[in-house]
Amino acid sequence: MMGTFSGFYSRKDVVDHIVDMYSAPNWTIIDQKATNFGRHFWTLIRSNHGEPLRTGNSFIVLHKLSSYRNDWGYKPIDESMGPCYHDCPVSLLDQADQPTTEYATGWRNKVYEYAGSMCRVTMTEGA
Repeated sequence: MMGTFSGFYSRKDVVDHIVDMYSAPNWTIIDQKATNFGRHFWTLIRSNHGEPLRTGNSFIVLHKLSSYRNDWGYKPIDESMGPCYHDCPVSLLDQADQPTTEYATGWRNKVYEYAGSMCRVTMTEGA
């Protein structure tokens, strides 16, 4: 699978690597949740370096976990890419900053629809 990082011995090794990666001075994991029987590892990440990112100062990343013959890996897909998966816990969206791209806005709306919520995300002017 293109863009997949592999070479881990277990799901725990993959998750530990992701958490360590975002524990660097430039990033902080605000919250994390797993869905799809642990195969979708969702993180809400905050940028600590003050530069606005594509999706604001905090953004959501799906780390799609996979394994093949005891070789574990993950594929990161951030919300600005408009992931095809909508099982992200709404609690992560509720904590995140406003989206700044149309893809992130559309994806968040689909997550709320999937969860059965009547909430909608809108982009604020100047964001």
